[in-house]
Amino acid sequence: MLNQSVILRQWPLWVPALAATVLVAGLTSDSSAIFELIKVAALLAAVVAAVHHAEVIA
Repeated sequence: MLNQSVILRQWPLWVPALAATVLVAGLTSDSSAIFELIKVAALLAAVVAAVHHAEVIA
């Protein structure tokens, strides 16, 4: 069973997967202003996850 602490500890794993899903959805459909904001938020979250990963490795 997944509890909140497990989900929060593994955010660098699921955030890029969610961003990739948003990217695929954006490529296959028309974009509205709300969806554009969702894509921007997903991109920013994926960048933050990548920077977090780099800091952990360093």
